Amino acid sequence: VEAAQIGIYTSDLETDTRQWSAEVYTIAGQPPGSMKTAEEAWSIVHPEDRARVLETHRRALDPAGNGDFYSEHRIVRPNGDVRWITWRGRTFFRETASGRIPTRRLGACIDITERKLAEIELQRSESKFSKMFNASPHGFAITTFDEGRYLEANPAESALTGYTREELIGRRALELEFYDDPEESQKIRRLLTKDGTVNNYKFRFRRKSGEIL
Repeated sequence: VEAAQIGIYTSDLETDTRQWSAEVYTIAGQPPGSMKTAEEAWSIVHPEDRARVLETHRRALDPAGNGDFYSEHRIVRPNGDVRWITWRGRTFFRETASGRIPTRRLGACIDITERKLAEIELQRSESKFSKMFNASPHGFAITTFDEGRYLEANPAESALTGYTREELIGRRALELEFYDDPEESQKIRRLLTKDGTVNNYKFRFRRKSGEIL
């Protein structure tokens, strides 16, 4: 637990007592023993995530469920530093005369800030690429290397070929008779294999209408 920097906690729901490991306090940026109540624990959850996390907590207490819970959310340290954590655990129940009730829960949390920030940056990068891809006045397409099967095409590619995006995706260029000379496909593939890139390569292609450009 110490080596993996995993924070572990246990709560006795019948006596309303809880224990947190030293790693939980480290992740929270709090001195050991400073959090004693559930309210103090919930207070470190980022305000924008709190309602969602509390709903996850509420569902895990439902006797009709299996008690498992999982969340990725932000916490705010006393110094204002925002961290991302994975929160996972289980609620345990016991049978009573009045039905099944939650009695105890065990859980763990891990600081995933670096990974989460990398994911967010990747999403931003992909969003930028998507905007450039779709807004470009030039025909852009992503295809498989071996078959030349369309995986993605931008609006300019559709305008150029005469096919809608839906008509292109999943189909091969040769199947569409895109190349006036089918051998061009092999030539381009050989150049890409040899040099890794192809620039200013001129060839004749056939639009959906049959027009050659």
